[in-house]
Amino acid sequence: MDIAFTPPTCACCEYRQLVAGSFDYLLPGAAVWTHGPHALRFGVPLTTAALNEDGVGFSAYGYRAFNGCTDDFVDGAGRINRAAGCFYQGHDFPSLNLPPGLLPPGTQLRIDLIFRGDAVDLQEM
Repeated sequence: MDIAFTPPTCACCEYRQLVAGSFDYLLPGAAVWTHGPHALRFGVPLTTAALNEDGVGFSAYGYRAFNGCTDDFVDGAGRINRAAGCFYQGHDFPSLNLPPGLLPPGTQLRIDLIFRGDAVDLQEM
């Protein structure tokens, strides 16, 4: 996710990422798919019924205050500047955190996700 905010008001802008969907798996020999529970930011469950803020634990994408996410705000020279940088560079990939060994070899996965990313002006919130 890359966003260029417009100077001089860059410091008031952040990014928010919402997600809805499901992770399902079919064990070898099984006839029925199983829903793989997945917790988003603050433990909110991933659901197909609503978009919720994407993240894990307390971290989420696009906040200027560092919260553990591997994204950055940078200035025109490419230097990290979380407070006032006009360019947001985020990185994401789907992951399912299941206990080790839960899914044996031959398990089929079905991932159905919808993402929505928004630039937000904090002065309008």
